[in-house]
Parts: sequence; structure tokens; C-alpha cells
Amino acid sequence: MKKILMSLLLSIAALLLPAGPVVDGNGNLQIGKLALRWTCYAPDWSAAVLGNDSFKAAPGFPRYNSGEFETAGTWNGFRFTVTAAAVKEDTITYSARFKANPPVETRTLALVMNLPADTPAPGVLVDGRKIELPATFERIQLFGSRKVHCLQFELDGRTVTIEGDFTLLIQDDRKWRNNHFVFRLGADPVSGTLKEASLDLRLRVASPRTVAVDLKPAFNMGFRDEKLNDGKGGWTDQGPSNDLSMMKPGKLAALGVEFDIADPARNDGRSCLVLSSGQKKFPAEKTVNCAKTAGELRYLYLLHASAWTPAAGQPVGTIAAEYADGGKKEFPVLAGRDVGNWWQPFSFPNGALAWTGENKESYVGLYLSCFPVGGTPRKLTFRAASGGDAVWMILGATLGDRRLNLNQIEPPSYIVAGNDWLPLDYDGTTAKGSPLDFSVFLDAPAGKYGPVTVNGNGHFSFRDAPEKRIRFFGPNLVGNSSYLDKKTADDFVTKIARLGYNTIRFHHFENDLLDRGSADSLTFDPQALDKFDYLFAELKKHGIYLCLDLYASRALRAGDNIEERNGNSFGRYDFEMKSLVTLSPSAMANWKEFARRLLTHRNPYTGLTYAEDPALYSLNLVNENPLVSIWNRNPPLIPLFEAKYVEFLKAKGLDTPENRASRGGLFIEFLNDLQIRCIEEQKRFLKQELKLTALITDLNMHSKFTLNPVREQLDFVDNHQYWDHPSFPVRQWGMPYLFSNMSSIARLAQNPRYLMPTRIFGKPYTVTEFNFCNPNPYRVEAAPLIGGYAGLQDWDGLYRFAWSHNRLNMEKFNIPMGFDIVNDPQAQLAERIINLLFTRDYIRPAAPAFAFTCTPEQLRTLAGPPESDGNYPDAFTELGLYGRIGTLGPKATFPGVQKVDPLTSGWQAKLPQAARAALAGLEKSGTITSAGGEITLDAKAKTLKVVAPKCEVFTFAGNETGKVMRLSNGSRYQTVALLSLDSRKLGESRSLLLIQMPNLAATKMKFANRRRNLLESWGQLPLLLEKCKADVELTLPAGFRVEALKLDGTAAGAVPAAYRDGKLRFTADTSARKSGVMVYHLTR
Repeated sequence: MKKILMSLLLSIAALLLPAGPVVDGNGNLQIGKLALRWTCYAPDWSAAVLGNDSFKAAPGFPRYNSGEFETAGTWNGFRFTVTAAAVKEDTITYSARFKANPPVETRTLALVMNLPADTPAPGVLVDGRKIELPATFERIQLFGSRKVHCLQFELDGRTVTIEGDFTLLIQDDRKWRNNHFVFRLGADPVSGTLKEASLDLRLRVASPRTVAVDLKPAFNMGFRDEKLNDGKGGWTDQGPSNDLSMMKPGKLAALGVEFDIADPARNDGRSCLVLSSGQKKFPAEKTVNCAKTAGELRYLYLLHASAWTPAAGQPVGTIAAEYADGGKKEFPVLAGRDVGNWWQPFSFPNGALAWTGENKESYVGLYLSCFPVGGTPRKLTFRAASGGDAVWMILGATLGDRRLNLNQIEPPSYIVAGNDWLPLDYDGTTAKGSPLDFSVFLDAPAGKYGPVTVNGNGHFSFRDAPEKRIRFFGPNLVGNSSYLDKKTADDFVTKIARLGYNTIRFHHFENDLLDRGSADSLTFDPQALDKFDYLFAELKKHGIYLCLDLYASRALRAGDNIEERNGNSFGRYDFEMKSLVTLSPSAMANWKEFARRLLTHRNPYTGLTYAEDPALYSLNLVNENPLVSIWNRNPPLIPLFEAKYVEFLKAKGLDTPENRASRGGLFIEFLNDLQIRCIEEQKRFLKQELKLTALITDLNMHSKFTLNPVREQLDFVDNHQYWDHPSFPVRQWGMPYLFSNMSSIARLAQNPRYLMPTRIFGKPYTVTEFNFCNPNPYRVEAAPLIGGYAGLQDWDGLYRFAWSHNRLNMEKFNIPMGFDIVNDPQAQLAERIINLLFTRDYIRPAAPAFAFTCTPEQLRTLAGPPESDGNYPDAFTELGLYGRIGTLGPKATFPGVQKVDPLTSGWQAKLPQAARAALAGLEKSGTITSAGGEITLDAKAKTLKVVAPKCEVFTFAGNETGKVMRLSNGSRYQTVALLSLDSRKLGESRSLLLIQMPNLAATKMKFANRRRNLLESWGQLPLLLEKCKADVELTLPAGFRVEALKLDGTAAGAVPAAYRDGKLRFTADTSARKSGVMVYHLTR
């Protein structure tokens, strides 16, 4: 749905995918936990590694389709493409191509992998020759840099084979205190002045040779237990709330070993072996026969767990093996080494966590163990340890030909109430008149001053009150969330009014407005239209302005009769209208007809058409549609663009073979010209034919200076950006969700810095989609970053994406999921901070202002392709952390704005000395303070400090100091905000709000790994608040009373506080109340 605006980590969790190798979104390879990353070594041996920071993917990439993968983009001077295809489950083909103009001076261009030296591969073969990896350092080079055809090694119990024609070097990096062996798989050519290079590989990951042991005759229990302690039924006989009924029959794989989970319905209700010597309802031992096999299988792999587990080191049971020659061996199974309790499981040296689930009482799991039986047994006897009540549960046994490295399986991570988290009392409401009721800031009804206009300073004001400036702040309503029954609509309007929102964006609303039975996508459903009308009218009544997209995702139908769609196939998320409307007269006619039917419809609740209603203050023509980014997204439409390009060249007298082949500056100029013509016709239609009063914008995606000539045609500029937008390693918009879990502050406020240069001085600037996505633990940074820097930049509108994607979450309280904040108290508190910092002008706009500019001739020299070229230089965006930045065309000027040309070397020398000093400090220390001194960012410390007369907001852990507020002993990474509620300076205010925001989660939120960046479940109610403390010291007049607030704004009781030496002191502690506390009200 949303295109990501920054490169995100796209590593793959091997346990969630087939055992074979996988490719991440940058084009690197991943085999289990082993990464093979493209690295380019310069002549001085400095290394550029392909990754999130350095790879700029072309729009529409990466692409995943039916076992195939493709990505393209730019990296380190190369235009880089990767294709991969699954040959079978454990094998892929992989091809990488590099092109460079100008050529890149390269010492080595290679895929580089690091094998840990503490768990080295037991066998490395190069073209059949064994290469020893020594236990201690002996020499640097273990295999010289030369051409080979096959590399083979063991990894996680599997055999990895890499075939092709490549240059291989194996190096012992322990020489430089790096505890790994380096393998470099070089491209062809591997070094020199590279114009082109390539690498073609075939990778196979083979699992161990195994033979299952048939335990079904010995099984005595099922997974489901209907009654507690009845001595029959299932599992450990602990009743239906504490059984293993969630276990599904079929294949279960771990580290390449497959176990057959028995179906109790096909085995007389029995699916597991449960043993105990102390609990007599279970047998103490069972014996099974092993099938004859070809060749020796020297290891037994066991899938098992225990209950009433003895102390670590004590036996849970014994495995007795009998062999064909009459020999016998016994293998003790020890607690804390080979197996652990099935409740709250975690791994042991010979007991890796292989499966996890949850029942009504706990998180549960099973262990994978490996026992060296020495040869293929004839019989196996499983015997419970004598004495005690320990129970040993066995689900599967398999014989195999190799030892497993059981330190490689990473257990999942859950969030539950306990030492770090407590349940949070929250129902999504705000009490009327409470300190959290921000509806007092609304000026109702919307439209009372006539249509919104643009004043001479380039900001929003009103036709009938030009002296009034308005900044817009609100959320997106997505999909069917715009179609509510009247009770839900009234409740929604009340909630967002009390949050202080003064605007809503209707987004992706078209499909739910349509008559599902119609042959075209233009016929409205009368009931849906009535719901839309009512909601619009109620929002207007409460002082909330509206905006929408005339096309976002409307699914075109056969009855639309769009000529260019005939005979072509388009996918669900192709949104081909975005391109077609610029190419096709019939598509343009369809777009106009939808606009006509919507905007000329008279709302019975307001008496006005949408075209004439001043509460509808703006329209976006087509959502996320810059042609420079999407022109080649739909393959059937590419020839249409190419044909139009030839027409363009002929009209300009520039039709040469070289220009036809170019996808650089001239092609970008063509795309912009095509888009401008489209926009001008859309504007003419709306303004002249429909008499629209609303302002018009478009191109609300990407920060590229190549788009400025198009954006100059709009009434105002709009853009989108997300921090840690999820990616999807298994299937699009399906679990698991993959996140980077990175800090924006640590990346020099990447969000919102990326957005800053797009603004055109003299036009309003809005961001109609932003989010710091749940569950990133650094999303507490959102409020000061967005609210603070939007105020510093003097922007005009902010829209959180999103309030809700589904009306069901508005009708019934639920956990926070995805982008939605309808049930997210942390995000809603952040909104109040943003509201005051931005909408109420608590942050002063920076006085210094700088505009990026370039000439048409510079644009013509761009090499392209258009989707990859034209990004603002990072050095210019970083200037936005100091002063206001934006863009002006080559002939444009604006009072108080200095134009600079960052495409020319040495441009910083023309900046004022203070700006140069700020940028130099940022480069040296990672710290920068804005002009005026109100915002200080420290990337290395991951801190942001906002210190202004009416507010102080710190994002930090440990200690932080402002002018009024001093925080110490911050136990967690958190944002703490001190805010004036009466718009007076902090030292003069009589009503202050202190908000403390650590992390927030839901009960049983589940991640596939300890990093908690691979989400498997959003969890369930109740919500959980991270336990967090900070000692607060405020330099304020005497007489303040501190009261904790519930999340609805009502009082939760007085907080002990002391006043001495002109300072008020108390402790902010989220666990100070049983139901959690995040807000304090200070009054005098």
C-alpha cells in the first residue's frame, strides 16, 4: 500500500522460510544466520558494503513473484541488478550485474561472508579439496585468490554448496582480532577499473540424511486434555487450559531435521510418548524398533520436553540403544543440558528451542537434542528417571548422519507482564474538560472564515480572514473507516476533537464508496454515500477540516472502458490509473467522471456540494504518482511511455538514437512535461468546470529535486515518509512483519530530515502521511522529531498515518496493530505533544533559510534512471537540522531565503559562518543545535532535546537537562515532555502537563527473535506499559501540586513532591499506579 521512502533492513529469518538460501531486499544473500554481502574495496582497501544506508532501490523494487526475486538500484557508483529464482526448495540460482559510468576503481568486488571462528564449519571443500580452518591463528591467507568452480561447507547441520565461476579468497581475520574467517566470492572481473562486472551462482543447502523412528506404536497420550488429572486424555493431564492442543500434525522441521508429528485422529487418539516413574498414571519406559537403513546413521535427534522438571544437571530420563551386533549403550538425558520445562522454554547446550506455541496459561515449547548413538540402533528404549514427579514428553525421534550445532536456533521473544511490563488501563476515551481534552483549541465550524487560501508568506489562511494563519494536524481515515454508522461516527468525532485534531484526510476511501454490483467503478452505493456525508458534516461542525485524494486505489472495472487496459493484466496493488491518467484520454475521462460525481454531489447534512464546501480545504489529484518513480512500474504501459517519449524528442528536434536510449535528464524532462500537462488539465477541469474552491496538490511521494518543476504548478506541496515501515519476508502484508528497529535520531533525524528539502518557499507544505511504526522501540522519538522540526521548518500540515484501516477497530476497543493509532495511547499522547509544538507554535521557525536550486542544464546532465537519480544531497538535508530549507527554481526568489547550489562542489563555503559551524560540529561529533537554540540532536547518544519558552521535551535514557526541567536516572529510553496548557511560558504557567512515554506493547506480543524485529503476533489485551522511571526536577515558582492522571485525563491521585531551593522534585514512574501512569498535571 505505501512505498517505503528509505532503505530498511530486509534480513530473512531462516526458520520461517524453506531451508534453502534467500535473498534480501538489497540483493545480498542469507543462508540461515550467515550473510553474504556485496562489498567493494577501493584501492586504499576502504570497504563499501551493500546495505540499507548505501543501496537506493529503484521504485517498484524489490519484486517477489512465484519463487522469483528481482531488485535494481544504485550502489557505490554502480547500477546494480540482482535476479534469483528457486530451482527447488533448497536451491536457487543467483545473478548479479554491475554497470558503472564513469568506471569505478576497485581493488576487489566480491560477495563477502564471515564464518565464526568459535564455531567453525567442520569441513570446507574447494573444488573437492579440503581446506583446514585452524583452531588458533596460524596465517592470514588460507586459500589464495584464484578461480574456482565449487565451494562447500557445513552450516547449522546442513551442507552448503556454491557453484559457478568465481574468484575465491579465504582469510583468517583473527590476525586483526576479528573472530571469524572471511570468504570472498569475487565478481568477474574482480578488480580494476570496472565498467561492468557480473557473478552467476547456484546455491544449494542440503539437509542431513535422516530416517524417522516410528514412535506411534509406543505413543500413549494425545495433545488435547479434556479433564484435569483424570489419568487419561492428553499431554501431561493438566486440563484443557494447559495442554498441547495447538500442535498440528504433519511435518515439523528444525535445523534441517524433519519430524513426523502424529495425527491423534489416525492413531487411536495417541500422538506423543509421556513417561514418568513417579506419576504412575504414565508408564516409566517404552521400547520401539528402528527400521533398517542403508549406511550408518550415527546420531539420534529427539523432539521432546519435560514437566515438573528436576534441577539442572539431574536426569529426566535415559535412552538405551541396542545394536544388531548385540551391543548396548545408554545416554542420560539431563535437565538444563538436553531438555527443559515446556513452560517458558529457552535453549540449552544440547536442547535447542525448536518449536513454540501458547495455551491459555503460558508460552510453551519443545526442544531439539542430538545424541551420538554411534551407529544405527536396532531398538531404542526411552526410560524415565527414577524418583520424583518429573515427566518426559517425546513427540518425535529421527536418526541422522551428522552432528547438529544446536546453538543456531534462536528462540522467540514474548512480551508479558512481569519485571519489565505492567498492564495498562486504557479505553480510548478522553474525559470532557480534563487536562487532556484539547478540543478547546478548535475553532468551529470548519469553513466559518470561507475557503482556505494561501497568503503572501506562503502559508494557509482564509479568504474572509486573511490575517489568520492555520496549521493543520490530524490523522488519515483509511478504507471502510470512512463509512460509519451514526453512533460510531459521533463517538469518533468526539474522540478526535478532544485530541485537538483540526483536520482529517479521507484516504483509500473510493472502493468502499462504490456499488459492488456495478460494471464500472463510478457508481456510488447510496448507503455508503450517506455515511460519508454524515461523517463529513459532523467533522465540519466540530471545526475539523477535510482533504482527500481523487484517486488512491480505486479498482478499475471492465465497464470503465479504458482502452489501454484491454488485453492487459494488472495486479491488486498495481494501481495502473496512476500512470494511465497521464497517457490515456479514456482514463482521464474516467478520472474526471469520478471527480464530477463526488464533488458535485450535494451533501444533505450540509446543504453544500463538496466542490463549494469550504470545509473541504484541499484535494490531491492522484496519490503517490510521480512519473519519475512509477513510469516503469506496470510493464504493459512501458511501451506507451516510450512512444510518447519519441513524440517528445521529435517535437524538440532531439530525436537521435542516443536520446531515444537515454533514461537520464532528457527522459526526466519528458516525464515531467507529460505530468505537467496532465495536472494542468485536471486543474482546469476542477476549477473551471466544477467550480472547486479547494486548493490542489499532487506528487505526494519522494524527495527529489527533479520533481520541483512539476510541484511548482501546484497550490501547495505535499509529501510522505515513514520510519520503519514494515517489510514482508514471507508474503505481502502477511505475517511475519520485518522491522529494522533503528533509531531515527541515531540516523540524524532521517525522518523528518528526508522531507525537508521538498518544500517550495512561497507555497504551503504538508506531510499527509507520516508514522513511526509500531512496534519499533524507538517510536517514542516521533513527537519531538516531527513536532519539533515541523515547527522549526515552519510547515503547514501534518497527518498521522493512520487513525484506522477498519471500522471494526473503531467500534470495539482492541490492541494497537499496524499503522493504526485508534487504540494506541502512546501515539495519542505523542499527538498532544505534536499539537502544542507544531499547531500551537510552541517552536519558533528558524530565521536562517536556504533553498536548493539548480539549472535546467544541470538537470539535463543527470545520468538517470529517473527513479534513482535526483535525490537531494545528504549534506543539504542536514542543513535542515539547523535552519529552514526548501527549494526554489532557477528564476524564483523569496524574501529572506538564500539560494544555494549543492550540486556544485564547495557550495557550503557560501553559507553563513554560523551554519557552516553547525554542520562542522555535526560531522565531528554527531551533535547539532538549531538556529535559535531550541532543538539539539545528539545522534551518537540517541538524544533529542527541545527547550523552548512554553515546552521542554527530552528523548533520552539516563540524564538530561534543559532550562526548566532536569531529568536524572532515566531507567529506560523514553520521551518526557513538559508542556504549558495555558500558552504561558513554563515559569509563568499555572497549568502544566508532564507526559512520560516509554515503550508500549500488547500481552503475548510475539517476535521470532531476541531483537524483536520479526513480528509474528500483535498479541492481545490488556495493553502493557514498559516500567520506567525518571527523577524530575523543575525550576518553577512555589505552590505547584502534582497529580497523576489516568489516560482519559481524570485524576488518579496526588504524587509526593518536594519543593526547596526554587525547585520542584518528584519521581515520574510508570508503575507507581497499578494501572500504569504516563501523565501528570501540575497546577498552582
